[in-house]
Amino acid sequence: MILRDLKKTRIAGLYYQEDKDKGKIWIVRINLRGIVDTHRVVGYSNDIYKTNMMMANKKRLELIEEYKAGSHSALINNITVKSYFENYMASRQATMSKSRQMYNKRFFEMHIPKKIQSKKLNALTPDDLQKVVDMLLESNGFKPSYVKYVKEIFSPMYKKAIREGLASSNPAQYVVLPKYDNKRYFKIPIEAVQKLYREILLLPDIQHQIFFLFLFFGRRKGEVLKMKWEHINLDTKEYEIPYYNNKNKKNQQFFLPEPLYELLVQIPDKVDFVLKGVTVAQMSEPKRIWKDLKRKANLEEYKMRFHDFRHMVGYMLINNGESIETVARTLGHADTRTAHIYANMDKEIAKRGVDKLFNLAYQKTKN
Repeated sequence: MILRDLKKTRIAGLYYQEDKDKGKIWIVRINLRGIVDTHRVVGYSNDIYKTNMMMANKKRLELIEEYKAGSHSALINNITVKSYFENYMASRQATMSKSRQMYNKRFFEMHIPKKIQSKKLNALTPDDLQKVVDMLLESNGFKPSYVKYVKEIFSPMYKKAIREGLASSNPAQYVVLPKYDNKRYFKIPIEAVQKLYREILLLPDIQHQIFFLFLFFGRRKGEVLKMKWEHINLDTKEYEIPYYNNKNKKNQQFFLPEPLYELLVQIPDKVDFVLKGVTVAQMSEPKRIWKDLKRKANLEEYKMRFHDFRHMVGYMLINNGESIETVARTLGHADTRTAHIYANMDKEIAKRGVDKLFNLAYQKTKN
């Protein structure tokens, strides 16, 4: 949990976050040198106790005394897998995307048996989780790429519990998953890419043109839909994907390709979201338009999804002589080994990739 993302109260060590369903989520920080340094959710303003600030602080003081007295073993024995999962997810609100939070909660409720949810946190064994994995694979017929979320949910959750002294080992560490190839092999000929580009420019709605061109030049669907005018500088022809809207959790800057710039300057209302909905502030993903666009561009045989725009970018650039580094920067991937070398070159490298992509799509057959 990142403290700067929490709202302070007038009581030291007591914070809260707003939630549309739970109201105020009361979170305490307990830092006792040599004993514990942890954050705990102690209640919600909409829970059965209608927990308020004074009640949350009382719980904070009780926890401090328990830790000081070395008697938090009783606390450990009362924590169930389900209650700690809820605590863990609440603590990740500032550092986990909303879509991933929803996915984790849905997976936990749908696929983790109630018997395991009600187990004491410190009593869960690797065998318990292995049985869940085997059941999902064998009885339910799910693919390993889906079942892997058992480990991806429980492993970081138990790492946190171990740091807090609430668990002695990580049962997810010993869960075995079958090997599988999670790569998406996507190939598309240059003629199909050029056809797609032309059809995007023929879309009657300028907002749809902007959406699909951003995807065409390597942006993720969520990054585009959440983009605001404050992230775009038309004077310098640059735009930013802020850290809270991208997977790398770092601010990323890119140059605006000329076709996008020409469309963006035509938008009269340059306030709030770049792409606006009909009845809401933010445009939703245009699934029907995408279906029609694929039909017009003859893309049905490639089974192309929104995210496959990024696979298309990588495939086109690599197969036309660009380096892995250029592809990585164009797509906004992090490269920890060389990030310090290219720290001041990110936008230039990405621009080279976008320019190459634009030229490939726009080039005309001479014969």
